[in-house]
Amino acid sequence: MSEFTDEDVIRYVLGAASPEATAALRSRAAEDKELAATVELLSQCTPVSFANLSQPPRRRRYSPTGARRIALALIAAFAASGLAWAGWTILAEKPLLEDRFDSNWGDPNKWTTPRRSVFVENGHVRLFDRGYLVTAKEYPGPIELTFRWRWTDLVGDFNYRDDLTIALRTSGIPKSAFAFEITDGVVIKLFAYLGRISIRYASGEDIGCESAAGSFPMPSDTWQTIRVTDDGETIAVYFGNEANRARGIEPAVTMRSIRPVQHRRIAFYNRERLASASHESWIDDVVLRRLNNK
Repeated sequence: MSEFTDEDVIRYVLGAASPEATAALRSRAAEDKELAATVELLSQCTPVSFANLSQPPRRRRYSPTGARRIALALIAAFAASGLAWAGWTILAEKPLLEDRFDSNWGDPNKWTTPRRSVFVENGHVRLFDRGYLVTAKEYPGPIELTFRWRWTDLVGDFNYRDDLTIALRTSGIPKSAFAFEITDGVVIKLFAYLGRISIRYASGEDIGCESAAGSFPMPSDTWQTIRVTDDGETIAVYFGNEANRARGIEPAVTMRSIRPVQHRRIAFYNRERLASASHESWIDDVVLRRLNNK
């Protein structure tokens, strides 16, 4: 969850931020390792190093156009070196959808909740017992989706840990009968109780891919970063630290799918209540962009 825009970070590095913005970003970077790494990475590409965040950079005067040109030059410099994914994406085109949930208010222009229970609180979304969060709009591909996820252990039983489903190419409509799975699309499942990631068709066909059990530990109360790409033919999932690295890292799982697509919504939902055991997942920092394979 970050309250700073790309322009805020760029202006800080260029020494063009206001004293108030400089102090706020410096304070946040002391706690946010990803933000600090991005600032340091950009700073290394400037004539003056600002890696020491305890001291604000000297303010300079730049026009918006000039600042953008300089920032683009910085990005080009370190992109050629294959450095951090966070730094590379700082100047990516405007997201198709972005929600940090900082307002603690669910925006109906962005989301629908076709099944309870979904709560927006404390700067994140909380899904409870198969709560559904579905995009209000359809997004034709190719797309790249990133978000953070964590689950809460409510029962203390290994067999009843939570799981999270991300459905792509879907109408976002859940089935009316137990266990209220999605009716269509391609489903990606993160199984906390198995430490496994899988991709399947929602229709239930035995076609798809899954990782070995235990290959991706998913401890409770721990934020994981997830990245999903769909280029129209292949869907790939990147998990944990791998999701933040530069392009070229191997995905956790992939699935080839060239079937005709009727719908293009994206849905998130967690595990249903089962054997008197409830389940809870949190989602934050959802960003959807147009995929650029260049």
